[in-house]
Amino acid sequence: MRAEAPVGRAIGREAQLWYRDGVTEFGRGRSNLPRTVIGLGPELTYRRTPEITIAGQTLTYAAEGFAPGEPVGIWYNPPNGAPPVTVTTVRADGDGRVSGVLVLSGLPVGAHTLVLYSHHSQQTFVGEFAIP
Repeated sequence: MRAEAPVGRAIGREAQLWYRDGVTEFGRGRSNLPRTVIGLGPELTYRRTPEITIAGQTLTYAAEGFAPGEPVGIWYNPPNGAPPVTVTTVRADGDGRVSGVLVLSGLPVGAHTLVLYSHHSQQTFVGEFAIP
């Protein structure tokens, strides 16, 4: 947390997240879900970003590594500290994948971040895109 950071605005591109699953299923831990570490450090490091493709006024996104069937919230953060905008909540498929489309017409000019957040495994994927 940075006290001087405006609410709802990205404060940088690097972050670190540790996840330890204490939930058991049939007496076994489910900690075989991917450990997510975002940023640089001496430990295993993974940058978790969704695949983003823009064609005209359409942005297509995809990400994998979620728990099968878990809900994933999707939103974008507009430029200049504007409040986040909810896109949708979907369920990951049986292979832990999520994909969708975002229509870009009407979005404000500037740099945006697209966020995919898994409600159970608490993984966060963040991708940047810009509206010229």
